[in-house]
Amino acid sequence: MSIQKGLTLVVACLLLACCSQREAVTSIYEGLERVASAERAFETEQEPLALLEKKEKALYETILSLGLHDTAKRQELAIKAEESLEEREQHLTRERSGLYEAKKTFAKVLPLFEEIEGDSLKGCAAPLTRTMQARYGVYEQLYTQYERALQKDRELYDLLQSDAISFRQIQKQIEEINREYEQVLQLNRLFNNYTEQYNVKKEKFYKSAGLHIKRERL
Repeated sequence: MSIQKGLTLVVACLLLACCSQREAVTSIYEGLERVASAERAFETEQEPLALLEKKEKALYETILSLGLHDTAKRQELAIKAEESLEEREQHLTRERSGLYEAKKTFAKVLPLFEEIEGDSLKGCAAPLTRTMQARYGVYEQLYTQYERALQKDRELYDLLQSDAISFRQIQKQIEEINREYEQVLQLNRLFNNYTEQYNVKKEKFYKSAGLHIKRERL
């Protein structure tokens, strides 16, 4: 799966908001930055997932270069690929847990938006919250689709551990795998798009609320 984009952490100080809004804006700012911090656990799983995908691809290419007649070596490499897949599943589970914790943190911030006043500020808040909720919804689709792709990978590795297989069987399985991962890539792009939109909308909300911001990292 392509590396997913993370949330922007923002350092800010309140300059312009009126006194009646100050507490609500400050609470929202602190809450949204807790969400960004909570997603670090989610983001740390991206690199190991990508590395394991590359490892499995290399193992598969080595198997093909051997041909199907070297059964013992093919089975040995297929077992290694399956072990790598199991590691991927563990990282995926931790990734989802990290995002779930961030989602719970975001849910606690939502009621705070009801305390803000002014059409301009509310107009910035509504698309911000909608975008984040849509982003979390897409991730659930992405997680489910990636699990489906993993199952197809597992079926391939099981096939490669068989005593007698054909290139036609392998090709058929690879075509199924490619279809699953194409869906993964599409959902991943959509997730990244929502992430970028959210980061922009968050900064727009901060500026509208009178927060002087400084982007800490992407």
